[in-house]
Amino acid sequence: MNAGSWLNRFPASHQWRALALARGPRIGTWALALALGIQAATIVTDLAAGSQSRKSAAHPPSPTTLAHHGIDIASITNAHLFGTAADPTRGANAADAP
Repeated sequence: MNAGSWLNRFPASHQWRALALARGPRIGTWALALALGIQAATIVTDLAAGSQSRKSAAHPPSPTTLAHHGIDIASITNAHLFGTAADPTRGANAADAP
């Protein structure tokens, strides 16, 4: 078997479109079903591994141990990330309200 005889078995170039239209949807459906099956298997194995790790954990970590991971809440709240609120009683007249 040489390359010439192997290439002769392929359909002609004008037949590729008809072949893709005839078999393309079925191939696409099977490819998506395979991807969906793989994703479902991944989710199931992750859930199974998560339930086993929850059983092996003696107790959840306390909030004090979580706070020592480098999060400084006081500096975040004092940074005024969204600006400071205006004092509604200062310079405002209720009669001039829109």
